Amino acid sequence: MKLAILHYHLNRGGVSRVIQSQLEALESQFAGGDEMLVLLLYGGRREGWPEDWAQRFRSLRVILEAAPLADYDNVHKNTSLKAADLLYGQLLEALRRHGCRPEETVLHVHNHSLGKNGAWPAVLLRLAEAGYPILLQIHDFAEDFRPGNYRAILQHRPGRPGWTSQQCLYPQAEHLHYAVLNRRDKQLLEHAGLPSERLHLTPNPVVGLGELPTAEAAKRRLQKIFEIPRRDRYLLYPVRAIRRKNLGEAVLCGLLAGPSCWLGVTLAPLNPGEKRWYEGWKRWTAQHRLGCVWETGEKSRLSLADNLAAADALLSTSIAEGFGMVFLESWLVGRMLVGRNLPEITRDFCCLGLRLPGMWHRLAVPLDWLGAERVRKRILESYQQVLTAYQRPMQPDWTEALDEKLADGSVDFGDLDEAFQQEILEKILLEKSGFRRRRRQLLEENPLLGSALWGRQEEQEALIGQNGQVVREHFSPICLGRQLCQIYQTLFQARRSGPLEPLAHPERILEGFLDLRRFRMLRT
Repeated sequence: MKLAILHYHLNRGGVSRVIQSQLEALESQFAGGDEMLVLLLYGGRREGWPEDWAQRFRSLRVILEAAPLADYDNVHKNTSLKAADLLYGQLLEALRRHGCRPEETVLHVHNHSLGKNGAWPAVLLRLAEAGYPILLQIHDFAEDFRPGNYRAILQHRPGRPGWTSQQCLYPQAEHLHYAVLNRRDKQLLEHAGLPSERLHLTPNPVVGLGELPTAEAAKRRLQKIFEIPRRDRYLLYPVRAIRRKNLGEAVLCGLLAGPSCWLGVTLAPLNPGEKRWYEGWKRWTAQHRLGCVWETGEKSRLSLADNLAAADALLSTSIAEGFGMVFLESWLVGRMLVGRNLPEITRDFCCLGLRLPGMWHRLAVPLDWLGAERVRKRILESYQQVLTAYQRPMQPDWTEALDEKLADGSVDFGDLDEAFQQEILEKILLEKSGFRRRRRQLLEENPLLGSALWGRQEEQEALIGQNGQVVREHFSPICLGRQLCQIYQTLFQARRSGPLEPLAHPERILEGFLDLRRFRMLRT
């Protein structure tokens, strides 16, 4: 059996990192001289991809092959009616040149339905018709508050007569299987009509960084570069700071942790559309002279290992994740994780024994700090804009859903936009006489905040050890490698002569993601 892996690009981070981990996981499954050909097809961009990567394997023969039309539409800029024909020709020629015939090759395709390249759905239908067994791994959904991506999908021709563009995203056949990262996505696809026997829950493998520098040495480097006293606490948010990472809540945590605690954020966003929000927070924290340091992990500053070693705890305040690697990685580097829990993501981890006592599901802020009607109006206006972008009507039970969001006279800090979040922070900061009162009220309404930010070290050490064991046992590369091999073998043996059919209810995926109960203004 041969394997062809397809993705838009191999640039640093994200799915490229997952592909690297999956290759390492597959390597762990081969021994005794067996060799597997892996053809890695991508659009041509590979910034940060290790040049010696293919030589690292003994049992995998990895070949990198650029297919320029496989990249994002805005990169190759070929949006003609023949784009799908041209991409199909490029891919088929590369597969045949390396001997990857349908009868002996499995295709593993990443994020085909994200809307970054409108030709992909039609091309994959043709590859399936040619007899290739295909695993479609979905990391992110265009339906998950990415209306621009979703509109791009609708603008392209369906790959088959009589099918809608949405149906082409999720074709069905015995030799077409799907992989998702969490149970939420699995249940959404099952509800839309995807048979459970063709749907696989495939978590990302988690690998530790190895031995870190000593905390003392890392603290010295932190002090030299950022002038943070070695005795002060360092709360690290190891993240590329895009909008959904909820920077305002991270700033709030740093503020509540006290004057001797500093917040560090490692990486600036790369997307130009994200930078204005990020730069706004940098200016705001500088204006209010808060203990925040930014871009601590950029080049010529601290390495990730130094950042982690200097940290007294790791922070995550993200309001949306696909897999949630941070919930697992922190324990392997021996650091406590505090911040916002995402139950729809972490439920899978907790079922395996992971414990997250330093994380909250909701950070309640009294509505009277902002005005209940102001908050209701802005949430509804923002939500309506998203529905309009998706060309969807307001859900019938929206009043009930909004009442649930604003229950008990409070609003979740993560449901607010940047302007509201800064207004809350300013109420705490600028009313000097009321600082202690407002701070105390916030901590009383959110008892987990205080215990998370000032937890006892001996209790944390025991938890770190227990959670680290859970991660090593259930999310190791060996576990994933075994699972991937089983999926590939099942696909390889699947019948390929059956008809291609559309997904029965693709609209249910969009309805599930756009539920007002899940809506956050930071996702717009």
